Amino acid sequence: MLIGPNTCQMSLSTDGGRLFLCSALGARTRRLLEVDTTSTAVRVLAEHERYDVGGTRVPPDRLSAPYLADPATGRPQVAAINGQRLEYQVLDPACATDLERLGDAHSGDLFVLSRDAADRFWTVGYLRDVEPVSHHLYDRATGEIRFLFRRTDRLPRSSWPGWSPSSSSPATAWSYTGTSPSRPGEAAWRSRRWRACTAGPGPGTTGASTR
Repeated sequence: MLIGPNTCQMSLSTDGGRLFLCSALGARTRRLLEVDTTSTAVRVLAEHERYDVGGTRVPPDRLSAPYLADPATGRPQVAAINGQRLEYQVLDPACATDLERLGDAHSGDLFVLSRDAADRFWTVGYLRDVEPVSHHLYDRATGEIRFLFRRTDRLPRSSWPGWSPSSSSPATAWSYTGTSPSRPGEAAWRSRRWRACTAGPGPGTTGASTR
């Protein structure tokens, strides 16, 4: 029995021969599994020894997908690992370049909202603790990543890097002492972000793991 309280995101391949789901039953963390709908044989597609396969909370109240499925076949191509930051395990090498491009374009955590039927255009977003969620249109054919909009342009000053209250009164004044919006160590983190996860892909994966 694979379905329980920690099960999420179930889908079928377009031919109905495979069921894909995320489940932690029988394991320490939630894994991405493939179930043969005829024989009921189970295969692990992606897992991590410490973190769950899963999406992240996207404001205002949405959970991003724990895996990306091929629009033509329904088979998972990328699995999201919900650790301290979102990591990605690539199951289909056809998506490796896309994740590299999208990861290099922004320092926030990437999530994919949708893909068109031809799988040329993706709508994607980025989560970052110092700015509102931003949304972009990605063209796989050209590599162009075009900014669309931010959910809001309003951001409390208390979350701006370098800003601190100069008094404790309700109508407090704010002073800026920082010189850069980058977080300490962010440059080093970005340089290794899309490298292979140390855990590697789960049994049965066909591609490399990236971060």
